[in-house]
Amino acid sequence: MNFIGTLALLIGLAAPGAALAHGDEPHGDAPHPVGTAPRLPGFEAATESFELVGRVDEGALLIWVQRFETNAPVLAATLQVEAGNRKLPAVFDAARGLYAVKDAALVQALQARPGPHALVLSLQAGDEADLIPASLTLPAEEAEGDHDHEHGSGTALRWRALIAGVALLVSVAAWWWFHRAFRTELKELDA
Repeated sequence: MNFIGTLALLIGLAAPGAALAHGDEPHGDAPHPVGTAPRLPGFEAATESFELVGRVDEGALLIWVQRFETNAPVLAATLQVEAGNRKLPAVFDAARGLYAVKDAALVQALQARPGPHALVLSLQAGDEADLIPASLTLPAEEAEGDHDHEHGSGTALRWRALIAGVALLVSVAAWWWFHRAFRTELKELDA
């Protein structure tokens, strides 16, 4: 393998920050919904037709619904959330492009018990209907201040990983250069 190929391989291996920096944004070239997709904690669920992302925030269960193939937002559909023995309607918020289940008792019950919560979402969009299972996961420390701190600490971790990767790359490149120079010198002495 030549020096350029080795260098390209090492750069790819030494850039874990680039992979970690990927957020929870929608994919594809289609326009994204007015509301941006949330970061964890929450849930993601998909069928052949739809993709749903949700999180507990603002005292409600917020849900973004998109077409699976195009990432186009699904607007003004009928969405119902089943949690335990309760079935609750999700109201479409056109200004933000999302659906919200505004039920204080549900939100309190979810936040009171960290960990996974089984949900079943019933979606009716035009002639299409889907029954979508999901698992909403809430960590033990879901305070607003903690979330901002964790995000900052994740950024610091990505920077440290990137710096370590670059240092590794420089070390390996230096080793390779010295090794090659040493081999060339040995060949000249043998000749």
